Amino acid sequence: MNLPLLTLFEIERYENLWLALRAAGPRRAHRLMTELAALDSERYESATERRDGRVASAARARTAMQSLPAVPRHLIDEAANRYGTYGPRMQRDASYIMLWLSDRDRLSEVVTVEGRKHLDDALAADRGVLALPLHLGASYVIPPLLGHVHPTRFVVNRMDVETLKRFAFPDLDVAGFPLDDTTTFRRGLRALKAGQIFAMFPEYDPRGQDHRHQEVDFLGSRIKAPQGPALLSAAAGSPMIPMQLDADGDSRFVLRVHEPIPAPVTENDIATAVSCLWNLIAALLLDGRLGDWEMWTDFDRMQPGGGT
Repeated sequence: MNLPLLTLFEIERYENLWLALRAAGPRRAHRLMTELAALDSERYESATERRDGRVASAARARTAMQSLPAVPRHLIDEAANRYGTYGPRMQRDASYIMLWLSDRDRLSEVVTVEGRKHLDDALAADRGVLALPLHLGASYVIPPLLGHVHPTRFVVNRMDVETLKRFAFPDLDVAGFPLDDTTTFRRGLRALKAGQIFAMFPEYDPRGQDHRHQEVDFLGSRIKAPQGPALLSAAAGSPMIPMQLDADGDSRFVLRVHEPIPAPVTENDIATAVSCLWNLIAALLLDGRLGDWEMWTDFDRMQPGGGT
């Protein structure tokens, strides 16, 4: 698998590089990483399979956006072209934030939090919090960021969390485990019942569509959305809190924590909660983030009958 030079997936291989960048401090490290990413871009693109390259990624995003009537037509080309560079950008930004996870002072220079009160108030109820990081930008580092607030457990897909933890956040009470048909729900419920934060990405289930999906309105069309987060929230009595990580200048980011979605009680509540989440996602995309949503890659699988 071809990967960009700066990626969360090869921490051990380039550990000396990460240590040197960490020694440079946030602003200088960001400049160096931006230069390195630019120098690596031609190699990365030439070694990437055509179907996964910049042009193909932009084309997939363009097709998906064109299928959604509520996406303004004049925004599509620019957003799709931006999405063509999403993978390397996301990996660079996530790697950059990762450098400071074990240094609270430097981390505060890099990431600020908006809406922290939503999280604090929910945790004060001592029923756990189901955090829903949205696949916008450098979203992979949101769960360990939450570990600076409260013990956090999270679901991962294709990521070596133990290696990341040893290098980037060894002292945080954060643990990840792979998505699994038989244990994910139980582990999440256990964490929430213990009053912890449990984080899971809510937009897409890589295992495919099943009876735990529902059709929702999305940007003038219909998609099949997973009910898993809402079902877990209902079982635990824990609120769901959507959040996303936005770039805020060259070397700074903002973790935006949204108002909680109350734990559902009835079947109708579950359907309403899922629709509420997707209304938020639609609004965020139209607010300047169309080119930064990872789900364009899998959008065809989110259609009714899209399967796996």
